[in-house]
Amino acid sequence: MKKLIWILLPVIFVFTNCQKDEDSPTGSVDYVVFGHFFGECGGETCIEIFKIEEGQLFEDTKDNYPSFVNPYEGEYMLLDDALFQEVKDLDTHVPDELLDETATVIGQPDAGDWGGYYFEIVKDGIQYHYRIDKAKDNLPDYLKDFADVLDTYLAKVVG
Repeated sequence: MKKLIWILLPVIFVFTNCQKDEDSPTGSVDYVVFGHFFGECGGETCIEIFKIEEGQLFEDTKDNYPSFVNPYEGEYMLLDDALFQEVKDLDTHVPDELLDETATVIGQPDAGDWGGYYFEIVKDGIQYHYRIDKAKDNLPDYLKDFADVLDTYLAKVVG
């Protein structure tokens, strides 16, 4: 019996001292695309789309208004690593409820010229893409904090 205790003791110690890192995303994320769009707008910052992939941040150079049906098809140029460091953990802020959404349009993005967010993630090999209203009153409660995160992260990279 004493031998069994000495064998099990290290196993018990390892399992009781292991904790999940709350800041790490669950599942495998291949890439994240995020940005904002405004239809009644003039200038370069009306449509800003970025992609986080393989430890790098890219900016879309096409600046096309996102389709409300299909995922965004951008052409991306590499940005400075300092900008990547500012947004690299965006995937850890994605609410689980968003990945359960069946609609790809949430709220009424840009309906009143207030703009919308584009968000896309490939997680565990599954692609999810959304157009999200910038008017928080049009969003479900679970998305309101994430909308704030998108604003904050966009401010870091748009400048």
